[in-house]
Amino acid sequence: RVIVLMFFSEPKVEGPSVAVPSPLTTTAIAVGVAVTLVLGVAPQYFLDLASQAGVFAR
Repeated sequence: RVIVLMFFSEPKVEGPSVAVPSPLTTTAIAVGVAVTLVLGVAPQYFLDLASQAGVFAR
């Protein structure tokens, strides 16, 4: 039934709808990309910071 609806029915007259992301979604994606780039380019600083935090927690 799904295949029949997808491929063998007439498309809607309005055409496809495009979802526009909200500013909060755009901000969350931008922050995620920035953190990924920083951790990918210079991870040693954060690894040292985590190591020092582990020693401090003991």
